[in-house]
Amino acid sequence: MSESEKEKKIFLSYCGSRDQELLTGRKKMTLGDMERFSFLTEFFGLESYGLNL
Repeated sequence: MSESEKEKKIFLSYCGSRDQELLTGRKKMTLGDMERFSFLTEFFGLESYGLNL
C-alpha cells in the first residue's frame, strides 16, 4: 500500500458520509469542496493524499 493510499484511508476515517461520497466520486465535487479538502489534508499533515486530490 502506497503512502497516498494510507493517507486516503486515514482522511476518509475523519470524514462524514457526504464527504466520503464526494471523495470517492459518488457525488460531484465543487471548487469549494476541493479547497476545503486541500486545507484539511494540509492541516492533518497528509501531503501525499492532498497532492493526489
